[in-house]
Amino acid sequence: MTDLTRNAVHQTPAQDMAAPGLADLPLVTPVEQRNGMRHLAAGVSIITATDGSQRAGLTATAVCSVTTDPPRLVVFVNKNVFANALIQASAALAVNVLAGEQEDVARVFAGMVEGVQGEDRFGTGTWTTLVSGAPILENTL
Repeated sequence: MTDLTRNAVHQTPAQDMAAPGLADLPLVTPVEQRNGMRHLAAGVSIITATDGSQRAGLTATAVCSVTTDPPRLVVFVNKNVFANALIQASAALAVNVLAGEQEDVARVFAGMVEGVQGEDRFGTGTWTTLVSGAPILENTL
């Protein structure tokens, strides 16, 4: 994997391509965007991985099918979280697509439950492992 495939590219349209005055308008703040996106209906998954000695996971809505033959998904993970390093080191991950009644697991892995971090997150729900070693949550979709 090249460095280019690991980095997001952000491009702002050239001023002459934008509607007059568009560049002068205020941007949506990060808090406004986060609050707005929380209301966007989307599938919620827990992305998990292990390196054999540690497990990590995070809540994600940015999971998309790329191809079915060969089977490929794209998963977007914040490069500043511990799970990112573990996913890259292990080269195997699991995408646990949550059912509606698993909101508690989504909240835990999103860091929304105070005091629950790291390995303690796996105390919510019933977990087993794939042949790759990646943790999987029972009763997911």
